[in-house]
Amino acid sequence: MKVDVYKIILLSWLSLVTAVCSCDDSNNTSAKNDTASATEFTTDSDSNTGSLTDTGSAADTGSAADTGSAVDTGNAADTGSETDTGSSSEETVQYLGRFDWRMPGSPSCSWTNCGVSVRFEGSALDVQLSGAGGISFQIVLDGELQSTIVTEGDEWTSSTAVHTYRVAENVPAGDHRLELYRNPEAMFGPVAFHGFSVTNGALLASSPPFAHKMAIIGDSISAGYGNIGCPFSAATELGSLAYGALAARELNAEAHVTAWSGKGMAKNSGGDTSDLLPDMYGLTIPDDKQTIWNYSDYIPEVIVINLGTNDFNANVKRDTYIEAYVAFVERLRGYYPDAYILCAINYAEDKFSDEIDEVITAVGDANVEKINLGATNKSGCDGHPDLAAYEAMAASLTARIRQKMGW
Repeated sequence: MKVDVYKIILLSWLSLVTAVCSCDDSNNTSAKNDTASATEFTTDSDSNTGSLTDTGSAADTGSAADTGSAVDTGNAADTGSETDTGSSSEETVQYLGRFDWRMPGSPSCSWTNCGVSVRFEGSALDVQLSGAGGISFQIVLDGELQSTIVTEGDEWTSSTAVHTYRVAENVPAGDHRLELYRNPEAMFGPVAFHGFSVTNGALLASSPPFAHKMAIIGDSISAGYGNIGCPFSAATELGSLAYGALAARELNAEAHVTAWSGKGMAKNSGGDTSDLLPDMYGLTIPDDKQTIWNYSDYIPEVIVINLGTNDFNANVKRDTYIEAYVAFVERLRGYYPDAYILCAINYAEDKFSDEIDEVITAVGDANVEKINLGATNKSGCDGHPDLAAYEAMAASLTARIRQKMGW
């Protein structure tokens, strides 16, 4: 799938200029009009209505610091009753990614590309959100990328105030599907979903919208770090346009992306070994150790592991890296016995390419293979891939999965 990136950014900018829905709820006809209907979970909102906006253009620091704390669950028995995917067949809202359900009426998520999917009939659709500020969400309407919304508040801040955001309007009559995907990575804080309101219509029961399931496990390259410019910030990280999310949409698959900038397999970019990505993989909210992920809630058919850049930038010992990588692959195989596991490099010259060959030999599993994602440049912020490079990487990943899995 070729993404018209410039069209997306232009649409988002125009949305900001026109301020499609910039009034507060006291004047918001879609939220207060008698013709509007809301989902069965409450919104508790007397707050501002957000507008369709663009994430901007900008940039950042290259390898992010270890800002989160996390623990490894270590085994498939870590079910953790407080967390869940929340999605089953024939619900009005399908939750995509890892969600924390300790507040049942307002589940929250923070990993890249997490979000929601709904079917509706009506002329307009609003969503109610709270939590971290400055978080953009990509809107996808009937399979087509639209503009973005950005949560109220500054980056690195959070609020319990519930705000309403217009995500679709002037929609023609008929049955429509809308998806929202979080762009920035988890370090910027979780966002809670409180409900939807439909103008002149209602939400419709829906089944999970995708035929397949994927998991992307990585660092800043998998998160979409600075893929639209510098300095790095929540505004310049479009995770929904990173290689994993792009490939998943092409393959009619849901993608859980567990990626955090600066993290490694055995050593982080800062040289420390605390809260490595394999540790964070066991968590629903990666900097909240109480949110143990239940592995049985989401069984990926394909897993991409993309870790090593930060390890070798921090001069990890190669044997340490190989040992940690083998252990992680074996751990994943315990959770997902039938998954096709791809151990990725991003460029042919990646320092950890030979080591991944040794990992695959040591694992001795015919369903574990290496892939060169074939990034075409390092023109994003701080030497990361830009949008064009991500499209090339997604094409490589899509081709391999189709060849192997027949999707």
